[in-house]
Amino acid sequence: MIKEFRQLLAWSARFTTPQHALLLPIQSVASARHLLPLARLANEMGIDARYTLSRRIGSGESGPSIRTDFNTCAREVDSVQAHRHRWTLVVVADHGHFRTLLPTSSPVIHIGHGSPSKTGPRDQHLPWEYGMAPRRRNREVAYREMIEASDQVRAELVRTEPSLAGRIHVLGRLLDDEMLEAATDRTRMLQTLQLDPDKPILMVASTIRSSSLFGRYWDVMLPQLRPLANRYQVVLCPHPNEHAMWKARLGEESGMLMSGPEQSAENVLAVAQALVVDFSSLSHKASLLDVPMVLSHCDPLPVWSKGATARLYKVWPQWDGSVALETCLREAEAMRGHPATQAVKEWVNSRPGQARRHFAGLLAEYFPAARSIDA
Repeated sequence: MIKEFRQLLAWSARFTTPQHALLLPIQSVASARHLLPLARLANEMGIDARYTLSRRIGSGESGPSIRTDFNTCAREVDSVQAHRHRWTLVVVADHGHFRTLLPTSSPVIHIGHGSPSKTGPRDQHLPWEYGMAPRRRNREVAYREMIEASDQVRAELVRTEPSLAGRIHVLGRLLDDEMLEAATDRTRMLQTLQLDPDKPILMVASTIRSSSLFGRYWDVMLPQLRPLANRYQVVLCPHPNEHAMWKARLGEESGMLMSGPEQSAENVLAVAQALVVDFSSLSHKASLLDVPMVLSHCDPLPVWSKGATARLYKVWPQWDGSVALETCLREAEAMRGHPATQAVKEWVNSRPGQARRHFAGLLAEYFPAARSIDA
């Protein structure tokens, strides 16, 4: 009934006066992380930015921290208000809960909450962001635009589905740029994260479900990480959706840290010297920073065969629990700067450091009176 009510409100919104504002719908911690830099940019340009939270995320443990971050640059509206109005622009970073905003006739743009990589159940030839996207009756993607960070990804997607040619625009990724900037001021970021500046950081990151690094190897992994804690600060970064579960499993484990669900994993990565990860898009971001990585063996690998994850798995050492993790880490560290690892960068982001300028241009198209900014 709730979904039907939202749809009814959205259809009626077609006949209302448009709200001259940018609406940012948030349905997960991951989508919040990717929309927050856009909210900040809009605020700097003098654009009225609003955000709305799904009921699950708004009432969950991450709701207060998300509100604290967004309230500095945007105003909250509830889901009823979001569906009751037309908006100058709506930008989503996920599918699902807020696809009912499409009938408002507001222009809706999708920016994704990771790099195109994982596949969904509908179409194994397309990454999840496209295979699971809402479609019109003619099967074309319902979003006005889908923003990507890589020219190579766009070209491959268009080859797979030619109708996407007019929908995909390459602007870079604001969160990547914030990460790259954080990496240049490592001292400040270490202070923010309350980490020891004199001890290297090993980041261990996982996506969700049983096929993930934590889901598959947790009980094998912890005994191998304990001795590494003498050499590194070991920071465990579970997917926000499973943080509580893995926090409880870790207990009072000495010598290892676990990042909170409200913390940006990209900030931890910005100061890391090595990474153990699975098919999370954090592996893509590590390639931008030249962070050596060990990839967990996953079979079958739920990734888009054309994307950067499949390419990374062909380059970096894989760990399946049968050999010492420390051995794989040394192998990865010896590969730092390898030409094959450099080639992956273009598949991840063709506009590193340029997203702010490109996204400002996009916002200016919808809000012509917005202030210009320094790129």
